[in-house]
Amino acid sequence: MVYTSTPQILALGLKFPLTIFVRDLQRYIKVAPSQLVAGGWHVVLGLEALCDLFTPDSREVEDFSALYVMRNTKENGHFFATRSGLKKLIVNLADID
Repeated sequence: MVYTSTPQILALGLKFPLTIFVRDLQRYIKVAPSQLVAGGWHVVLGLEALCDLFTPDSREVEDFSALYVMRNTKENGHFFATRSGLKKLIVNLADID
């Protein structure tokens, strides 16, 4: 199984307590924080930051799920892929060790 460690998640910018958006997204996708690979956290937190910049009063799980679909890694981790036909909003993700 692939798990993202707590230091990795915190290095990406996740803070506790979780924001309402992150909490609602986790409930929606039914995945624990450690089950989402680092790139998945980049997408979640990057999209949340974009929403804060451009639409601070609107951050909905439904908006996220309209743009991304969750996929499984070979090792049972999870990541997000851009839905078919859409351009990526979050690009050039750095690797986190």
